Amino acid sequence: MAEIRAWMHTFRTFEELEAQVSGGGGLAVGRVRQPAEALESTWAEAMQPTYDVEVGGRTVRLPKGPWLFDGRDSGALPVAAAQGTHNREILREAGLDENTINALYERGVLHEALR
Repeated sequence: MAEIRAWMHTFRTFEELEAQVSGGGGLAVGRVRQPAEALESTWAEAMQPTYDVEVGGRTVRLPKGPWLFDGRDSGALPVAAAQGTHNREILREAGLDENTINALYERGVLHEALR
């Protein structure tokens, strides 16, 4: 490891090292960055990997989904539905009638968050 470290120090900048090993040597190298530093890079400017959302009166930066659909960025992830939002719809599709669904709510088996 000492020999590698000494060899690396023969380059004036990381960019020079990267050009030598990635360009000429065919090795993949990269700088390890802190998340905040990565989000301020030229890569982040080009890729826009995050989006801002309001949460409790504050703006929070969240990551976009990593998926591509038809070669295009999938964009911001949707806000999750409140707990139990789709209970009735799903249970009806599964064949339960309204009386059975209501009984599940009454017994505390199902719960629906207040909005």
